[in-house]
Amino acid sequence: MRQYLVKGLALQESSQNPYVILEDSIEGDTITIQIGPSEASSLLLSLTDSITPIPQIHDVIAALIEQQNINVSSLSIHILGSLESYAVLHYKKNFKHYSLKLQPADAIALALRLEVPIYLTPEAIITGTLHNPLNYLDEETEESFLYIGDLQEA
Repeated sequence: MRQYLVKGLALQESSQNPYVILEDSIEGDTITIQIGPSEASSLLLSLTDSITPIPQIHDVIAALIEQQNINVSSLSIHILGSLESYAVLHYKKNFKHYSLKLQPADAIALALRLEVPIYLTPEAIITGTLHNPLNYLDEETEESFLYIGDLQEA
Protein backbone atom coordinates (compact mmCIF):
# COMPACT_ATOMS: atom_id res chain seq x y z
CA MET A 1 0.00 0.00 0.00
CA ARG A 2 1.09 3.56 -0.68
CA GLN A 3 0.34 6.63 1.39
CA TYR A 4 -1.55 9.49 -0.25
CA LEU A 5 -2.26 13.05 0.89
CA VAL A 6 -5.22 15.23 0.00
CA LYS A 7 -3.82 17.61 -2.63
CA GLY A 8 -7.02 19.57 -3.24
CA LEU A 9 -10.44 19.63 -4.81
CA ALA A 10 -11.55 20.08 -8.40
CA LEU A 11 -14.87 20.90 -10.01
CA GLN A 12 -15.49 19.68 -13.56
CA GLU A 13 -16.92 22.69 -15.38
CA SER A 14 -19.21 20.90 -17.85
CA SER A 15 -20.83 18.44 -15.42
CA GLN A 16 -20.35 20.37 -12.15
CA ASN A 17 -19.04 17.11 -10.61
CA PRO A 18 -16.68 17.66 -7.66
CA TYR A 19 -13.51 15.58 -7.23
CA VAL A 20 -10.96 15.12 -4.47
CA ILE A 21 -7.36 14.91 -5.63
CA LEU A 22 -5.01 12.56 -3.77
CA GLU A 23 -1.24 12.79 -4.23
CA ASP A 24 1.26 9.99 -3.64
CA SER A 25 3.37 11.14 -0.68
CA ILE A 26 6.60 9.88 -2.28
CA GLU A 27 6.31 10.02 -6.08
CA GLY A 28 3.79 12.85 -6.43
CA ASP A 29 1.43 10.92 -8.73
CA THR A 30 -2.20 11.97 -8.39
CA ILE A 31 -5.49 10.09 -8.33
CA THR A 32 -8.79 11.88 -8.65
CA ILE A 33 -11.96 10.55 -7.04
CA GLN A 34 -15.43 11.80 -7.95
CA ILE A 35 -17.36 12.77 -4.82
CA GLY A 36 -20.77 14.19 -4.03
CA PRO A 37 -21.50 17.86 -3.32
CA SER A 38 -21.98 17.28 0.42
CA GLU A 39 -18.64 15.45 0.70
CA ALA A 40 -16.95 18.22 -1.32
CA SER A 41 -18.38 20.83 1.04
CA SER A 42 -17.26 18.83 4.06
CA LEU A 43 -13.74 18.35 2.66
CA LEU A 44 -13.43 22.03 1.78
CA LEU A 45 -14.43 23.03 5.31
CA SER A 46 -11.91 20.59 6.76
CA LEU A 47 -9.09 21.63 4.42
CA THR A 48 -9.58 25.31 5.18
CA ASP A 49 -10.01 24.72 8.94
CA SER A 50 -13.40 26.44 8.75
CA ILE A 51 -15.87 26.05 11.59
CA THR A 52 -19.59 26.15 10.98
CA PRO A 53 -22.18 27.17 13.60
CA ILE A 54 -23.77 23.72 13.29
CA PRO A 55 -21.26 20.86 12.92
CA GLN A 56 -21.18 18.84 9.70
CA ILE A 57 -21.88 15.10 10.00
CA HIS A 58 -18.19 14.24 9.57
CA ASP A 59 -17.35 16.62 12.45
CA VAL A 60 -19.95 14.92 14.64
CA ILE A 61 -18.67 11.42 13.84
CA ALA A 62 -15.06 12.49 14.46
CA ALA A 63 -16.07 14.04 17.80
CA LEU A 64 -17.87 10.83 18.83
CA ILE A 65 -14.82 8.76 17.91
CA GLU A 66 -12.58 11.00 20.00
CA GLN A 67 -15.00 11.14 22.97
CA GLN A 68 -15.20 7.34 23.07
CA ASN A 69 -11.37 7.06 23.11
CA ILE A 70 -11.35 5.11 19.87
CA ASN A 71 -7.87 5.06 18.36
CA VAL A 72 -8.15 5.34 14.57
CA SER A 73 -4.88 4.18 13.03
CA SER A 74 -5.39 4.51 9.27
CA LEU A 75 -7.66 4.55 6.27
CA SER A 76 -7.15 2.17 3.38
CA ILE A 77 -8.92 2.67 0.07
CA HIS A 78 -9.38 -0.60 -1.82
CA ILE A 79 -11.31 0.01 -5.06
CA LEU A 80 -12.00 3.23 -6.97
CA GLY A 81 -13.92 4.28 -10.06
CA SER A 82 -16.89 1.94 -9.82
CA LEU A 83 -20.02 1.19 -7.83
CA GLU A 84 -17.93 -1.27 -5.79
CA SER A 85 -15.59 1.51 -4.57
CA TYR A 86 -14.88 1.29 -0.86
CA ALA A 87 -12.51 2.28 1.91
CA VAL A 88 -11.79 0.75 5.31
CA LEU A 89 -11.23 2.74 8.48
CA HIS A 90 -8.94 0.82 10.86
CA TYR A 91 -9.31 1.48 14.57
CA LYS A 92 -8.72 0.06 18.02
CA LYS A 93 -10.82 0.17 21.19
CA ASN A 94 -9.78 -1.52 24.44
CA PHE A 95 -6.88 -3.33 22.70
CA LYS A 96 -9.21 -4.94 20.16
CA HIS A 97 -8.80 -4.12 16.45
CA TYR A 98 -11.77 -3.27 14.26
CA SER A 99 -12.43 -2.12 10.72
CA LEU A 100 -15.35 -0.23 9.22
CA LYS A 101 -16.21 -0.23 5.51
CA LEU A 102 -17.15 3.23 4.15
CA GLN A 103 -17.61 5.15 0.92
CA PRO A 104 -14.18 6.60 -0.05
CA ALA A 105 -15.33 10.25 0.07
CA ASP A 106 -16.81 9.93 3.56
CA ALA A 107 -13.76 8.01 4.74
CA ILE A 108 -11.40 10.71 3.43
CA ALA A 109 -13.43 13.43 5.17
CA LEU A 110 -13.13 11.49 8.45
CA ALA A 111 -9.42 10.77 7.94
CA LEU A 112 -8.72 14.49 7.50
CA ARG A 113 -10.57 15.37 10.69
CA LEU A 114 -8.94 12.58 12.68
CA GLU A 115 -5.51 13.28 11.14
CA VAL A 116 -4.86 9.67 10.15
CA PRO A 117 -2.87 8.50 7.12
CA ILE A 118 -4.64 7.53 3.92
CA TYR A 119 -3.36 4.47 2.04
CA LEU A 120 -4.34 3.11 -1.35
CA THR A 121 -4.03 -0.56 -2.21
CA PRO A 122 -2.43 -1.50 -5.55
CA GLU A 123 -5.92 -2.29 -6.91
CA ALA A 124 -7.19 1.18 -5.89
CA ILE A 125 -4.18 2.81 -7.55
CA ILE A 126 -4.83 0.92 -10.78
CA THR A 127 -8.60 1.49 -10.84
CA GLY A 128 -8.17 5.11 -9.72
CA THR A 129 -5.59 5.78 -12.42
CA LEU A 130 -7.77 4.23 -15.14
CA HIS A 131 -10.76 6.36 -14.12
CA ASN A 132 -8.83 9.59 -13.47
CA PRO A 133 -10.54 12.39 -15.47
CA LEU A 134 -7.56 14.73 -15.08
CA ASN A 135 -5.50 12.36 -17.26
CA TYR A 136 -7.60 13.36 -20.26
CA LEU A 137 -7.46 17.15 -19.93
CA ASP A 138 -4.81 17.53 -22.65
CA GLU A 139 -6.82 15.37 -25.07
CA GLU A 140 -10.19 17.07 -24.56
CA THR A 141 -9.72 20.79 -25.00
CA GLU A 142 -13.39 21.60 -24.25
CA GLU A 143 -13.08 20.02 -20.81
CA SER A 144 -11.95 22.25 -17.96
CA PHE A 145 -11.71 21.99 -14.19
CA LEU A 146 -11.73 24.54 -11.41
CA TYR A 147 -8.90 23.46 -9.11
CA ILE A 148 -8.57 24.34 -5.44
CA GLY A 149 -5.29 22.94 -4.20
CA ASP A 150 -2.44 23.02 -1.73
CA LEU A 151 -4.88 24.09 0.98
CA GLN A 152 -3.03 22.27 3.73
CA GLU A 153 0.14 24.25 3.02
CA ALA A 154 -1.63 27.64 3.11
